[in-house]
Amino acid sequence: MRQVDGDDVAELVRSARAEARALVHAELVEQFASIYRAAARDAIGSAVPGEDGPGTARREESGTARREVPATVVRDAPGAARRDEETGDGWYVYALARAEAVDGLTGRTGIDGVETTVVEAAGVAAMSAVLPIAPFRAAEREPDLAEDGWLAHALRAHDRVVAEAFDAVPLLPLRFGTLYPDRDAVVSMLRTGADELRAELDRLAGSAEWSVKAFSEAPAEPVEQPSPDPVPSDGTGWMTHQLRTATARQHRQRQRTAAAAAIGDRLAGYARETWQRRGADNDPTRPVLDTVYLVDDDARVDFLGELEELRRRELRLTVSGPNPAYHFVRLGADDG
Repeated sequence: MRQVDGDDVAELVRSARAEARALVHAELVEQFASIYRAAARDAIGSAVPGEDGPGTARREESGTARREVPATVVRDAPGAARRDEETGDGWYVYALARAEAVDGLTGRTGIDGVETTVVEAAGVAAMSAVLPIAPFRAAEREPDLAEDGWLAHALRAHDRVVAEAFDAVPLLPLRFGTLYPDRDAVVSMLRTGADELRAELDRLAGSAEWSVKAFSEAPAEPVEQPSPDPVPSDGTGWMTHQLRTATARQHRQRQRTAAAAAIGDRLAGYARETWQRRGADNDPTRPVLDTVYLVDDDARVDFLGELEELRRRELRLTVSGPNPAYHFVRLGADDG
């Protein structure tokens, strides 16, 4: 067997770092956002399901789940701050709501401790704050993935502010990093897209998203012990071993796929729309289901009842909701 030397290890590390940086730079990876959410949960404690019944489920239905805010730094929305702008202040927009809901949008402490204000035009209100552009540019170029870094704090603040407002008024949550160069640009965005924004607010009114992950409780696979007999060193023996391993892996994956499809079909029957994450196919630590459901408020009790039924079938579930419908907002700037 070929020995792995230090140069091989160093090259592997360099390659892994480059690949990870590219992934983070492109999308700030939802997995990292999830880690930040988990850190916040551990710091402040999480709500534990009580005995109130499914109709009064708390935002956290499981101590191991936390909603994941899709994160893109400084989006290229119409009129948004240009990427070559490095200094000065910009107008950060957390969410949009109807103008009559302004009382639920103001005075919330958000990123960098800055309180939210409202920009209103054409019957639509933007929950906003004036923030420095520089930290967003720095996070885009070289994301600080430290648990106590600026990016982690900013993500948590964005999540908290939108969640608090969502508890008070119907709204359209915007992704992390929606930054405009000035107030006039926000007003222009509201006026230009007023019809679309009002229609989207109507479409999502009376609904929320629920994130569901289901894990198989099958026992861990036994670690293969070395055989007391000499392992065949010929190519045929090695190929036979590889074939058996691959066949077993494919069988496990088919079982996982079938389980995910069955669970997903049952829950989808109570949802208006679904959004599914793709995980590593052959990783047994990954959930067999990792899906976000848009559920109408009047279907919530039945949806949660179905989840309880699935729990009784010995599936380990983590559930987060009701949350703002991040994954289901359809706006022209979000296409693609």
